Amino acid sequence: LLGVAPRDIRLEEQVGRAPRLAAPPPKGPQPGFSIAHSGRWVACAVSAQTALGLDIEMKDATRDLNALAAQAFDSVEMSQWERLQGLPDAARIEGFYRLWSEKEARFKLGLAAGGHGLTLPHAELSIALCSELPLERAPAIEIVTFD
Repeated sequence: LLGVAPRDIRLEEQVGRAPRLAAPPPKGPQPGFSIAHSGRWVACAVSAQTALGLDIEMKDATRDLNALAAQAFDSVEMSQWERLQGLPDAARIEGFYRLWSEKEARFKLGLAAGGHGLTLPHAELSIALCSELPLERAPAIEIVTFD
């Protein structure tokens, strides 16, 4: 995407946001990227047109989701979580991790709310991707394994 050797890429930390590209200076819009990990999974999203926030979370039914929600969710998110309480376990767990990963993806983008977001289906993970500008199409998922 940048047309340079990986060693020439420099990142700059941003307080409360994901890192940004510091060098080389982009020709045109600032490329967006975001990296996330959960358990044995690592994910990366890249865009030539817009800033991105990506989060993945392994869906773990053994965790105390009520305690996690009480610690991490704001009042709007808690209200959404409370509406999920009457659902069957699988749907409730799916809903919790969707709320959590969407919150983390917005945080990485630097937004408390808003932006353009989507969730991507996956058997083991909750995947949320937020962008500053609308995405032209849903991203493709490419899974690469390392031995």
